[in-house]
Amino acid sequence: LILSKRPETRGRYQRLFQDRLVTKTYRALAAMPPADLELPLVKESRLVKPRGGRQVLEVEGEPNAFSKISLLGERTPPSPRWSDATEPPPRRSVGECPSIGEYQLEPLTGKTHQLRVHMNSLGLPILGDPVYPVDRAPDPYDFSAPLQLLAASIGFDDPLTGRPRRFESGLSLGETL
Repeated sequence: LILSKRPETRGRYQRLFQDRLVTKTYRALAAMPPADLELPLVKESRLVKPRGGRQVLEVEGEPNAFSKISLLGERTPPSPRWSDATEPPPRRSVGECPSIGEYQLEPLTGKTHQLRVHMNSLGLPILGDPVYPVDRAPDPYDFSAPLQLLAASIGFDDPLTGRPRRFESGLSLGETL
């Protein structure tokens, strides 16, 4: 999110997004990938959000969403609650996975739920996601298993000064509220 207090400069900053001149990096926690999934990769698909629905769907057609997905490394949760389970529950918190990966996600386009849909389509739903793969009609005030997706950084060349600008989050994944 980039804001400008001055209406006369607002359009120049908005244009950065329209021209895809803003780099955004996210971090996410999900199960470790299967051995046959080669990362990094660029996931591309056509995403459509049905009217009145919460989930965004991948459909046939020319791709309109592109995400670069990389595995940063493996993380072991502090207290796994189902390490012997063969099939994890649809909505998992950090402590419920025997072996989780930390991913770097870079959306090259900006579609609604793009990163969540792309990770889910790879069989790697983001931990704590109440909508993918199954929409559980989440209570917006239920913070017991927070979505493990973090906006890590944003960067762009300032349209007024030409100087490169980069902002990074001081937060980390895997913490409960």
